[in-house]
Amino acid sequence: MLIAFQAVAYRLKGTFPTCTPIKRIGIGVWGGFKSRWGMGRAMMETLYIIGTIIVGFGVVFKLLIDLGHKIEDGLIELDEKLAIAIRSVVEKIPGLGEHEPINPIQMAIGQLIANMNQQKQQPQMKVIERDEKGLFTSQDS
Repeated sequence: MLIAFQAVAYRLKGTFPTCTPIKRIGIGVWGGFKSRWGMGRAMMETLYIIGTIIVGFGVVFKLLIDLGHKIEDGLIELDEKLAIAIRSVVEKIPGLGEHEPINPIQMAIGQLIANMNQQKQQPQMKVIERDEKGLFTSQDS
């Protein structure tokens, strides 16, 4: 079949010597149409391939963005469901969900420690006297 096609194309080339769409390249005979802009068929095919690749990258990029949004929404939903499950488990276990009031003695000790720390942070200032010359005087005299 291929040989017959090549033979017909070769005969057409001989019949129409001024016809540029058919030319002989290597062993086989191939049709070579040019576009309006004067680009050969191989260049047009390359442009189509590049265009297809660019569109493919765009589609993949859009799908990755959508997948990221779905994963983010799923994680938020999972977090909410997990919080509800943990809360229900903690409420069912006796002793974990209930908080006993603070012991008054523990509260008093805590206030004492806080007051001690506050006094250490605010030390009292001492005023050192000066004599007539502006020099500091000793505390003994």
